[in-house]
Amino acid sequence: FRSIDVGVYFFSQAITEKEAVEEAKMTIAMLGDYDITYPVAYDWEFVTTDKARTDKISVDMLTKCAVAFCDTIAEAGFKPMVYQNKRTSLFKLGLPDIAPYDFWLAEYGDEPTYYYNYDIWQYTDKGSIPGIEGDVDLNICFTNYNK
Repeated sequence: FRSIDVGVYFFSQAITEKEAVEEAKMTIAMLGDYDITYPVAYDWEFVTTDKARTDKISVDMLTKCAVAFCDTIAEAGFKPMVYQNKRTSLFKLGLPDIAPYDFWLAEYGDEPTYYYNYDIWQYTDKGSIPGIEGDVDLNICFTNYNK
């Protein structure tokens, strides 16, 4: 019998480092005693269906929020990660500042065109899994988190 590996991602709407730390602390509290074997990822995305408080966040501040979240997650003993799509990572994140953290790339298609390193590749949001209704995201992991 093999258990299912579990990781977490948090959809952030922080606009300050302080808020990102608060989000990370809330995430850590919610993890409780769960056996988390994969990273805890910081997920920031544009909200396209409505006006969002994050619409005008600068590259510098978004990067600081990602770092603050990841550092707080690491201090609690979890493996931090940044989750991002190709376009937003190239135009909205300070890549040198997030380089110390594992990276989960969302770029849908037959093969990625992202130039930089990534540990997980999310290649579709139209996957199917027996027992789950509707479309699901599918990923390939290139890093062994079961060490």
